[in-house]
Amino acid sequence: MRLPIIPTIKFVGTVSLGLLTGISYTTATQSLRSLFALPSAGAANTSYLTHKRATLRSINIFSAISISTYALAYTLAPRQGRHPYLLYTSVLVALSGGVDYFLSRGASQQESRDMQTAAKANQKASNTMEMEESDEDFEDLKEAQSLRVNGEEVRLSMEGWKFRETVRGSVSAVAFMMAVVGMWGDGARV
Repeated sequence: MRLPIIPTIKFVGTVSLGLLTGISYTTATQSLRSLFALPSAGAANTSYLTHKRATLRSINIFSAISISTYALAYTLAPRQGRHPYLLYTSVLVALSGGVDYFLSRGASQQESRDMQTAAKANQKASNTMEMEESDEDFEDLKEAQSLRVNGEEVRLSMEGWKFRETVRGSVSAVAFMMAVVGMWGDGARV
């Protein structure tokens, strides 16, 4: 039995995998470069954490879509259409999604929590100062806040994330190439 939905499912998985690869590539090569150029550690830390949160949300969404669509395509395909590349691609996408788990254990999680706590304190203090004091005092507070966040720790954390995104992008690029070649090999067959 031939299901016309299977090529559509494979296409959706391939597109979401391409977007996942693009997000990781852009983050590792372009986005973090601008964060390294920020003048203060406080601003860099706040921007880094905001960017990281948004990026990881997108990565998780596209990883889930890719894994589920390839697994669904394999499950729904007739016996002669169950190509192993569908499973291999799903496994590679899962591995790319697990890069954070495999490469950052214990110490970097504690480091991340410390930086998030410092960012929340900086944001709370700046909001309070904004409402109560003059611009001159506000600038003094900003300078004091940037001293509380260690710039070296922020830089090391960003470099670690850059490495993880490079690895994630490489693994998802291999999965993307495998998916494209597999779809091309399928041709008109399902």
